[in-house]
Amino acid sequence: PIPASFMADRWGRRPLILLTCPIYFLSWIIILVWPTIETLLFTRIVQGLAMGVVFTVVPLYLSEISSPEIRGSICSLFHNTWYLGHVIEYCLGACLSYRMYTYVTAALPVISFLVFYGQPESPYFLVMKKRNAEAANCLSRLRGCSPVNSVSEELQAMVLSYNNEVSNKASWKDIFRTSADIRALYIVLGLGTLRVLNGLIAIMTYSTQTFSHLHSVNASLHSVNASDNSVLSRIVTPNNTTIVFGVIIFISSFFVAIIADLSGRRQLLMFSAFGSCVNLLLAGGYFYMDTMTNIDVSRYNWFPVLTIIVFSLFVTLGIGPVSVMYQSEMFLSNTRGFASSISAINLTLNAFFLLKFYQVLADNVGEYFIFWLFSTFCLIGLIWIYITVPETRGKTFSQIRQELTNSIQSKKNASKKVPTIPKIEISDALL
Repeated sequence: PIPASFMADRWGRRPLILLTCPIYFLSWIIILVWPTIETLLFTRIVQGLAMGVVFTVVPLYLSEISSPEIRGSICSLFHNTWYLGHVIEYCLGACLSYRMYTYVTAALPVISFLVFYGQPESPYFLVMKKRNAEAANCLSRLRGCSPVNSVSEELQAMVLSYNNEVSNKASWKDIFRTSADIRALYIVLGLGTLRVLNGLIAIMTYSTQTFSHLHSVNASLHSVNASDNSVLSRIVTPNNTTIVFGVIIFISSFFVAIIADLSGRRQLLMFSAFGSCVNLLLAGGYFYMDTMTNIDVSRYNWFPVLTIIVFSLFVTLGIGPVSVMYQSEMFLSNTRGFASSISAINLTLNAFFLLKFYQVLADNVGEYFIFWLFSTFCLIGLIWIYITVPETRGKTFSQIRQELTNSIQSKKNASKKVPTIPKIEISDALL
């Protein structure tokens, strides 16, 4: 992520995104030619580096090509396609052999390269490079306006905003230059941490194992005869449940594109954190009764599947995509690339430790503890969002920046106020 921000500001957002496609393709070809453990580990490292570029540059690109009115909807598409990738891999893994699975997966970055090759560069990047004529052409194409003059007002506002932001050359120090910069980084890192520690990434990664630990759903259907039960058991399998789980998450993720620009980001985050907290608490309660007590809950083994799916809906309608929106909206254009790098590092570290210790805690303590821990993180996140996170819906980058500055200044002024001591007048009679 760190070099990705430098390269994005030097060479552009579009070339860097295109560069990740051949990296992915070649890594899968290497796995096909040399199928060894060492090769697999090496290619996973290479793909991880490419993923760092994707998580740094793609949100940056999406925020810069979209207008303020639909920026939330456009930025949420990054999360939509992320979930689509999970669904595709769930389906391929359940139906294909390992080698055929690798062939098909290797074809996906080729398709991505061909589809994205004809897309325009970010107009913000072109303005940064003083290529205003090209920026006007890109804006005209992105807005669907044939005359370039029709976007002149938006281009002028973009140039003015950029000139106000970059009186000096940007550096890493600029992210910590003012209280507004520090607060923006604090908000983005906090939302990114909550995005990982709510547990959805771990649950999706270990979804087949989690669902396989549950008793078959049809075990609770005592009225079904043995032959029907056998048919149902072949349908309701951990793999099929995982696929349905992924499809539901993918479909629901599209609703946030509409809701985020109607209801507001902050309200959506709070709603998402509250719903996630409740459903994780309920799922943990089931696992606790199933493993730590003598209560027979086998007839209700559909319940954790339901609560996990509902929990995933709450995350995909709020914490997941909206945290990406804030990452794209909180920083100036000259520091947005640096901030995206720091955010990507934060996500990577949190995800690494989460996936590393998820199975360890589940095996040694119990799955109930994991779900209750995730629920606690969501509760803490809900309180933190209510206190800290501002609303950004429908606002330009300059307006968001000004509100951050005004908020900090008002808090400083409030803290400087000295309480006045009421004057006590003593009457002559008392004297």
